[in-house]
Amino acid sequence: MAKGVQYALIVMVGWGILFVFIDVLVSRLDWFLPILIIKALGIPFILAYSSALKRSISFPQNVGLFVVLGGILEAIAFLAFGFGITSENTSIIAPIVFAFPAVTIILARIFFKEILELNQKIGVAVLSGLVLLSV
Repeated sequence: MAKGVQYALIVMVGWGILFVFIDVLVSRLDWFLPILIIKALGIPFILAYSSALKRSISFPQNVGLFVVLGGILEAIAFLAFGFGITSENTSIIAPIVFAFPAVTIILARIFFKEILELNQKIGVAVLSGLVLLSV
């Protein structure tokens, strides 16, 4: 197995469990509070994890603004997801939300003229199929 695949599988299962719980919480508490709690718990979790591994969280100063901007945009997207599942079934919204890598692929193709490998093309096809099945 390639390095990191076990982590990818753990994350995949974790995300699946998280979004089931989000659906339940949003149906009981409305959309804002569960999303806020989950996002607020992320920072202490990351700090505790890095402390347990005795690794510091750092990045070059010149990318600090991009890290903050990325965090803000990700929080907005997560709030939009929470709002979306209040008006539609999670089984429809979640695959559309998880199609976010398609944006990266399209932008990389347009701006950097990247060529997709066969496995990436298969991934795009599977992702597109999942989105179409949900709609």
